Amino acid sequence: MKYIDSDLYWGKVKVKDIAKLVGTPFYLYKYDVINRAFKKVDNAFEGIEHILCYALKANSNLFILKMISQWGYGAEVVSGGELLLALKGGFKPEKIVFSGSGKSETEIEYGIKNNILLFNAESWKEILIINKISKKYKKIQKILIRINPDINPETHRYTTTGLKGEKFGIEWKKVPEVLTKTKLLSNVKTVGIHIHLGSQIVKKEPFIMCANFIKKFIKTAESSGIKLKYINIGGGLGIDYENDFPISDKVSGKKEKALTAKEWADTFIYKNNWRDKILIIEPGRFVMAKGGIIVTKILYKKRSFGKIFYIVDAGMNDFIRPSLYNAYHNIMPLQKRGEKQINVDVVGPICESGDFFAKNRNLPVQKNGDLLAILSAGAYGRCFSSNYNSRLRIPEILIKNNKTAIIRHKESANELINNQPIETIWIDLKGKQTTKFLKNKNLSIPFGKFSATGNDFIIIDNRENILKGLNLKNLFSYICQRKTSAGADGVIVIEKGEKKYRVSFYNPDGSTAESCGNGLRALALFLMKHNTLFSEQIIESKDGIHEIKFQGNKPKVQMFIFKKSFKEKTLLIDNKKIKGYIINSGVPHFVILGKNTEDPKLMDTAKKIRFNSVFEPFGTNVDFIKKIKTDKIMIRTYERGVEAETLSCGTGAVAAYYIARKILKLKSPIKVITKGGELIISEEKGKIFLSGEVKEVYQGVFNLADIQF
Repeated sequence: MKYIDSDLYWGKVKVKDIAKLVGTPFYLYKYDVINRAFKKVDNAFEGIEHILCYALKANSNLFILKMISQWGYGAEVVSGGELLLALKGGFKPEKIVFSGSGKSETEIEYGIKNNILLFNAESWKEILIINKISKKYKKIQKILIRINPDINPETHRYTTTGLKGEKFGIEWKKVPEVLTKTKLLSNVKTVGIHIHLGSQIVKKEPFIMCANFIKKFIKTAESSGIKLKYINIGGGLGIDYENDFPISDKVSGKKEKALTAKEWADTFIYKNNWRDKILIIEPGRFVMAKGGIIVTKILYKKRSFGKIFYIVDAGMNDFIRPSLYNAYHNIMPLQKRGEKQINVDVVGPICESGDFFAKNRNLPVQKNGDLLAILSAGAYGRCFSSNYNSRLRIPEILIKNNKTAIIRHKESANELINNQPIETIWIDLKGKQTTKFLKNKNLSIPFGKFSATGNDFIIIDNRENILKGLNLKNLFSYICQRKTSAGADGVIVIEKGEKKYRVSFYNPDGSTAESCGNGLRALALFLMKHNTLFSEQIIESKDGIHEIKFQGNKPKVQMFIFKKSFKEKTLLIDNKKIKGYIINSGVPHFVILGKNTEDPKLMDTAKKIRFNSVFEPFGTNVDFIKKIKTDKIMIRTYERGVEAETLSCGTGAVAAYYIARKILKLKSPIKVITKGGELIISEEKGKIFLSGEVKEVYQGVFNLADIQF
């Protein structure tokens, strides 16, 4: 991080340029900084068998988790939600450990069902519950006993976890008894111990005391016939917040140098003969903090009673460490305006006196509208954030190879209110409904189910705003479940558009899609059957304005090819070169020409392509096509959002059509054979149209009072 011509750069990226694109405030992370920090820890323990399990509590952004899991590391989780994110992020269950002093039975069951490596058990009662649930699933679950060694880590009182009087772990004097009792249980196996002293530990002495304690404990346990395979030393390694990219030598506060990863590792490795053990390490802050900053704008420069305040647009709800721990974070302006410094408080807009990022700090002179970077904010930022003062949570941006990507969008106003219905139903204590304090439109949602060459859709007319106040992502994920709900490849929502109709497409996982060719055809038939669409009309979607035409009762819809997106690309998948064509037909596709579209392994390959880094951050659909005749091709499609092969994909067929015209030199119209049936792509006056079979399956009503989502 450095200044070039007075502007702050992180690597080769000018931070101010990102602020212009996304606005402020936002979290900003750097891929290579995070990667180097992980390697420092991993390499520090070289020479002894170990598992590095990243502590998700530090930063649980799903894109970052995917990144870390691809590096081959494990995960430490402390809740069912973190376990869900770890699994979604690609961490292997055999590298996941579950900590936490208050695991619910539901969370324990979730871990056992997903075959995680082990639990860090914190009480005898918890061990009994793990045994009970393991017996239910006919498994033997590995556990570690978490010990409270009563060692003072000399850190902030709120981040101390290994001192007497804390809720964590089992009192060390009682552990031998617990080990003996656990041996009598049939469905748990104690394979080691776990000790975590606390967080942001910058001195060596607490770790030395911990290493000595473990050494003595192992000797005592194994002399009693208890063999320990794993030694989990937790995390807690602190970082040097103050001296991180200092802007001057006038930084206030103490200059205590934090331990390096190597110094931390040496404390445990070379002082003790643990070569027959597997060490588990759980770093969080150390690997994430320096890889992130917060960028915020000065709203007002204010003077009051002789004191100067920089009032910024980020608040304690975005980054609570200074308010909660009185933590020190270095602050740098994004643009230098000379060497002069003044003493200021950097404060946020929250209606709390504790809303601050720095007090009595010497900082360069700035003006209204200038931008500041709060450093070492990659850990305990977004995951610690809240909606206090009903503020929307801010976006997360990642820099990788001098390119940037949004890895979590700014929270929307709808997300703020979606889980809070203004109208509801009242239930008495006996479970009986007493009052319908609802207009039926919000309790009952009419819908139609339509099928278009194998793709089935739930279509909801929301022009009267019947979905207001509902959590659409959760609702649509529920609706699309097969066997337990209506089941569909997606949900289509009709809304009032600027001209006639606007439509939104939702995938089965609740995410949105830019377009859907088969969905547009199903929608056209739905509107015609409800006498709201006649002859030729238009429909608005994210990717543009679509013309709708009818041949009898069969609709055909205008589709798009964004030709600027078209390019040839060769990928390396499983050490094999795969050539294909990147193209956007409303949604991104990667089209591969081949001779054998029946190969059962194609979808395995497609899944790897779908998540390939070339298509980050949103991924791509993958299509395999082959020529059958001069006017006919066959296609198989792996669809993102569905995360599986689909029977038919309209945008995929259009992408395949373009490749067939461009590369195979076929002439229009072209028949595209999918597993769900035949689609026809044609051109009329330079416009591309998609047609094929569409049918109504049934109509129905969702009664929200009867379902949970």
